[in-house]
Amino acid sequence: MLPHQYTLFIILPSANTPVIRRVFQQLAESICYTFAVTLIATISGQIAAGLAAAFVLTLTDMSWTRTIVFFVTIVVMLTIISLYSFIQAGLLRYWKLRVEMPLLRPVNDHTQGQELIG
Repeated sequence: MLPHQYTLFIILPSANTPVIRRVFQQLAESICYTFAVTLIATISGQIAAGLAAAFVLTLTDMSWTRTIVFFVTIVVMLTIISLYSFIQAGLLRYWKLRVEMPLLRPVNDHTQGQELIG
């Protein structure tokens, strides 16, 4: 089993900047570890989805109305999916509700309130 300080860098190898480490540490301490991992991974996934949507738009010939509908649909879908994954990862622990996935509950219980990155 790896120490906590190395776990983040296995999941997110590009997270070796002080700002991301500080944000991750604050989220992990105040809410829970799995939510912090999910939030950082989701933000990077949404950036990739935005770039993919822009790429699709360059390959298609759509009117402005269809383009706006396309982007609104993408934003709404990403928001719903992100909220669902945040709840599954433990977002509701902020309000003292343990509603995360059962497999993640032991991880969150073990790391609750601890300093994870040294």
